[in-house]
Amino acid sequence: MSNLATKAPNFTPETARQAAANSLISRKRNKEREKQILAEAQAMLRLSVNADPEEARIRRVKGQIDGLLDDMEGASLKQRLIIGAAIERLWKLVQPTAGVQKPGRSRRLEPPMPAPKPGV
Repeated sequence: MSNLATKAPNFTPETARQAAANSLISRKRNKEREKQILAEAQAMLRLSVNADPEEARIRRVKGQIDGLLDDMEGASLKQRLIIGAAIERLWKLVQPTAGVQKPGRSRRLEPPMPAPKPGV
């Protein structure tokens, strides 16, 4: 027989509500902590004399992505798909993929010469 003191409590609507509330509180704390870290990093960058314009561009795009992710919460499925597509296009500006984005014109080869017919 198992020890009842070590057994996990039953999953009930009350425990589910409590777990959801704890999860919400934890997410809010994490979001606030991330905002504080971001604010400190931005303050340090403002103090920097030689700020890299490429880094500034990437930070702006990442800020737009974060804003779109916040807008995605509570949106309808159609809106989420539209926002997801926008995030995908913005992410390509932050993290470009390998390969050719706009390939040049391909050279056309000359058509092959017909082979001579035997016996002519």
